[in-house]
Amino acid sequence: MNFEIVLASTNPHKVKEYREILSKHGITVYSFSDLNLDLPDVEEDGKTFKANAIKKALNAAKYVHFPVIADDSGLSLKALKGFPGIKTARFAKECGNQINANKEIIKRLEGKSHDATFTCVIALANLADKPLIFEGIVKGKISDSYKGETSFGYDPIFIPEGKGKTFYHIDKNTKNEISHRALACKKLITALKVNNLI
Repeated sequence: MNFEIVLASTNPHKVKEYREILSKHGITVYSFSDLNLDLPDVEEDGKTFKANAIKKALNAAKYVHFPVIADDSGLSLKALKGFPGIKTARFAKECGNQINANKEIIKRLEGKSHDATFTCVIALANLADKPLIFEGIVKGKISDSYKGETSFGYDPIFIPEGKGKTFYHIDKNTKNEISHRALACKKLITALKVNNLI
C-alpha cells in the first residue's frame, strides 16, 4: 500500500531526510516543486513549535488535496534558558549563515553547561477534522568545537545522548533512527498504521 503525502517545506535537505525516513514504510513524499507549487512563505510567529507546525501545515493544505505534513524544529540550550528554541532558524539568519550560528553557539556556552535538546513537532493536515500532532525530542550536548563545513543545520555541533559523535558524523541510517525528526516520524507512521493507511 502506498500513501502519498506533501511536505510543506522548500528546504531540500529536509525533503531528502523525510523521504529517507518515510519511503521504506510505503509513504511517498512530494515536495512543493514536485507539484509545481510556489507558495508564499509562512510567517513563523507562533510561540511554540506546535503552533508553527500547525500554521505551516494548514497553509499548504489549502492548495493541495493530499494529506500534508509540516514541521517546526529547533535546538534548545539549558544554559541559555532554552534559547534559540523556536528562533533556531532565525538565529542562523541573524548570524549570517549556519556555520556562523554553530560557532556562535559554542562561543556562548564557554564555561557553561553544554546540555541541549533537539525538538521536532510534525503537524499532519488534510486527514482528520483538525491537525494531528507528533513530537520527537532528543537529549544531548553541544560539542566543544565545530567540525563540518557543509551540513544540515546544527548537526555538526549536537551530540545525541549515548553517542560520542555529532549528528553530522553519525552514519545516515543511524541518524534516521534516533534523531528528533525520526522519533516524530515514528509516531506519525504508527498513527497511519493504526488507521490502516499504510
